[in-house]
Amino acid sequence: MGVDTLIQLPEKTKIHEVANVISVLAGNVPKKEKDNNFYDFPGVKMETGYVVGLAQINFNCHGHQRFCLYHFESEDGGRLIMPRCTSFWLAMGSRLIDFFGGKHIFNDCEDFDDPHNHSIQEEGCRWLSSEDDHSYEMKQKAIIYLKPLTVDEICDWDDVAVYHRKNELMWSGN
Repeated sequence: MGVDTLIQLPEKTKIHEVANVISVLAGNVPKKEKDNNFYDFPGVKMETGYVVGLAQINFNCHGHQRFCLYHFESEDGGRLIMPRCTSFWLAMGSRLIDFFGGKHIFNDCEDFDDPHNHSIQEEGCRWLSSEDDHSYEMKQKAIIYLKPLTVDEICDWDDVAVYHRKNELMWSGN
């Protein structure tokens, strides 16, 4: 057991979209496919089959492999990512919640209702549940235009992080 940060995403969130957002935030550049409006998101791969209701998102972050576990169900409904409480994952969680909406519990060993221990973003990507072609294209554009996490953005979470890894800013490790 350890101290995690809980990133609770809306129920309609799709794993491939979360993986694509993580990939872009980690600094990977989407590539437009020839002859259509679709994008390939390099540096990210999803694996299932280890545990029912759980998938692993593997992604490249500045030349280093990282991962997170994606839970298809949580106690509050919706989706859940529970990485260690590091500055990197706190920054990543904040940006995921900004994009998709949901709730971000900074430290799972503290009071969940303490306003200093969580952030709630009711509104997220307005195209989250839309499946028509226009909505899909708008969602793709919203993802590809995201800016990657910056070192300053990660460092802003140092006072909240429980685990301080000297290599955190070297973009390595989980």
